[in-house]
Amino acid sequence: MTPLCNELFDISNLNSLVRAEFNKEINLKDYDTGFFRTPKNFKDFSFTPKNGLNLSRIIDILEDDLTKKGADYFYLSQTIPGICEAIKNAYEHGNLEDNNKNIFLLRNFSKGNIEYVVGDEGGTINGNFIPYIFLIRENKKENSLDSAKDFYSFCGKNYAPKGHSGVGTKTMHKCFNQVKYFKNEQGGLMVNLIKPSF
Repeated sequence: MTPLCNELFDISNLNSLVRAEFNKEINLKDYDTGFFRTPKNFKDFSFTPKNGLNLSRIIDILEDDLTKKGADYFYLSQTIPGICEAIKNAYEHGNLEDNNKNIFLLRNFSKGNIEYVVGDEGGTINGNFIPYIFLIRENKKENSLDSAKDFYSFCGKNYAPKGHSGVGTKTMHKCFNQVKYFKNEQGGLMVNLIKPSF
């Protein structure tokens, strides 16, 4: 079949209408979507990375917490990478590596599930992230996450910026059954990660 021209709503095509509309920074504070509020039954591991992000320390805390609850090595290896990617995204993209801004890290066990919420005090997101989430969710439904592009390729870049890989969101969706996004009172992004508990 010969393409007639660029399909308007093709999220994979950088020249489509939908991609042109989203190709800008989006300030979450401009949208009245309500705020994520921390439920009382969540354990709070939130922190301020005064001297930079120390993922080794965070991994130790996560492993210790999950192991005390009964998680085995396999479960840890299928869970912690997704949480770490959410934390890295909060630090790098949300808080723009500002060591004085909080990173929210919450955990809850309920109804056979484990749930994490990771957030930042940022405020803007790359608009291309919106259609990218739709694409990742579609790939997950079709069990084809491995074939999904990294974020920077999706944005038409030939390479990721130094220190970035563009696979954090994909990793979160691989490690968790559900990944949801909310805005917090600071105007930052909160990522809700949910999967069956061990």
